[in-house]
Amino acid sequence: MPKLSPVTPLPPDKLRHFCDAAQFDFETTAVLQTHTHIIGQPRGTRAIEFGISIQSQGYNIFVLGAAGTGRATAIEHFLREHANGQPTPPDWIYVHNFAVPHQPRAISLPPGEGARFQARMAKLITDISQDLPQAFEAEVYQNAIVTMQQELEEAQNKLLQTVGEQAEKEGFALVQAPSGFVIAPVMNGRQLSPQEIAQWMQQVTPDQRAALETTHQTLVEKLAEVMHQVRQMEMAARRRMKEIDREVAAAAVQHHFDDILASYHEDEEMRLYLTELHQDVLAQIDDFVPPVGSENTGDIDLRRYEVNLFVNNGRASGNGGAPVIRETNPTFHGLFGRIEYEVQAGLVATHFNIKWQ
Repeated sequence: MPKLSPVTPLPPDKLRHFCDAAQFDFETTAVLQTHTHIIGQPRGTRAIEFGISIQSQGYNIFVLGAAGTGRATAIEHFLREHANGQPTPPDWIYVHNFAVPHQPRAISLPPGEGARFQARMAKLITDISQDLPQAFEAEVYQNAIVTMQQELEEAQNKLLQTVGEQAEKEGFALVQAPSGFVIAPVMNGRQLSPQEIAQWMQQVTPDQRAALETTHQTLVEKLAEVMHQVRQMEMAARRRMKEIDREVAAAAVQHHFDDILASYHEDEEMRLYLTELHQDVLAQIDDFVPPVGSENTGDIDLRRYEVNLFVNNGRASGNGGAPVIRETNPTFHGLFGRIEYEVQAGLVATHFNIKWQ
């Protein structure tokens, strides 16, 4: 059996490694450039470079290693350096589709433009909500509406007066009942009751009764014709009032849309959306100027004019290059999104601008 050598204790100066600072040509590490290269993994580095160079869809890189080795941090640094030389992808926004409301429109914008457009649209709606009520409170507009209503009433009264004068000559009167205007017989300037009419009809001859019925029917037909004209005049007046409202609203908001359209004069899709939005504002004036006496001014939903910025690469564009996103829980919903729902009057509904809770 071989004889073991005795164990020699180590002196304290052998228990630690001493680095000779004279071998370095710098005073402190603060002057050194930071490097984030993956050290000691040449094959892994080449594999990552090959993987991220593939531009086709359906390819992934799977990194395997022990926990706590810094593999995720190293990979992230590596990807950020590579992404700095890549073009920044565009922003994406969701906006209301005025042609097909249940299918919101997705629009691509240059990186950083999505947030700017979102802010501009919020300001646009605020400005319109202030300018439209002021335009309809103007004295010129109020006087025009009052004048139109007075002219309508005068024309209607003139038509009804003609029927009333004709009925008076024939022994009848134009009477306003709860259901509308009716032709009723009168005697000595007094309207007869149904009982008095029945007694009177029994006292006249059949020829006289037939003549009265014919006269009454003629007056009823004349009244129906006049009432048709009255309704036509009311419909024409309402159409004219809507035209005036649209003209007033257009004058109040036109400059706002001109300013924002000028910024997207080369973007056909954005110009189409802004044009449809402009037309919708003019068609839905009551959303901004509720009718007189309305008590639901706080319940008006203007969310269709908002912008949902769901891809924002503005920060990446500021730093240059493409963004690198670190997702610790890559679920299907986390990667591809999901449709959120809300309860309205007991029914489940969705909206393009619902935010995740």
